[in-house]
Amino acid sequence: MGKKRQKGKEIFYVVGDYRACGWYRCHVPGLVLSERGHHVMLNSALQTNEISLLDVIVWQRQCSSSVIEAIETANSMGKTTVYEIDDNLWNLSKTNPAYEFWNRPGSLKMTEEAIRRVKVVTTTTPRLATLLGRFNPSVAILPNMLPEEQWRVEKKNKKKGERLVIGWAGGEAHWDDLKVLQGVIDHLLEEYPDIEFHIAGAGEVPLNEHERAVGLESVPIEDYAKLLRGFDIGLVPLADVHFNNCKSDLKFLEYAALGIPTVASKVDSYEASVIHGVNGFLAGNAKDWLKYLRRLIEEEDLRIRIGAKAKEFASTRMIEKNIGLWETAYGLTRKID
Repeated sequence: MGKKRQKGKEIFYVVGDYRACGWYRCHVPGLVLSERGHHVMLNSALQTNEISLLDVIVWQRQCSSSVIEAIETANSMGKTTVYEIDDNLWNLSKTNPAYEFWNRPGSLKMTEEAIRRVKVVTTTTPRLATLLGRFNPSVAILPNMLPEEQWRVEKKNKKKGERLVIGWAGGEAHWDDLKVLQGVIDHLLEEYPDIEFHIAGAGEVPLNEHERAVGLESVPIEDYAKLLRGFDIGLVPLADVHFNNCKSDLKFLEYAALGIPTVASKVDSYEASVIHGVNGFLAGNAKDWLKYLRRLIEEEDLRIRIGAKAKEFASTRMIEKNIGLWETAYGLTRKID
């Protein structure tokens, strides 16, 4: 007789938000875990009387005394307790919309205490894992992944006479990053009359006004890939601040999934994914940005080749192919019914 298969587990995500972080860190893996036979729930709150019915509880970016109490209760019942965090909340810029919340008296202290008490901490990058290791030695790196079906979108074909679109995706929380390119974008728009600059996810352009600089309104995250498919070249600028040192390669990954050739800031997370000159370009200063963007604007064959290699890379980072990382972190490695 074959081995008895384990029943599906009860997994509960206590989500801190329903925006990009909650989507990628909870909803996306949760969908695949559900498809693999587990019962997955997402909610912004967890009732004490629910804890006994669960096997795995994941708190995403939570900080309150009630969360710490819930972790202790779950630990006492032998549950797998997990704290999920994908940003360096200790180094938020004052211009970040989340700064005020995380810098309220006691917020970070309660966050640290919650991290100390869980059995497993999950995060996105080695550098962030090192930071979190100060509070808890059990840290699992779960890189951001994309849901394959959502990103099975073809990049728009450029029609004869259409302007080339250089694009950046991001919102108000990342405007300091975009400002890294203010002079570069101005220069390129003047140098090349047949290009446009698009910002996806912001209804305005936080740079110098220009008739060919366009802000695209936000869309539901399920339609995000369709919003980006009009880009011909993608930008991933990052300001040189401590917060960005822990960022993941998600923005490059999103562009890459659509075959969009990208120029990214030369930082740890992108140096680990972007093979310079093969599947993208890395820029360390304004001179670099201008050099590589000019090449991509002027050389169609280069755009096609770089985009194709980027898409090959992105194909390795689909959640369906990598869900085993989550199963291991959550202790779900045995077969289930």
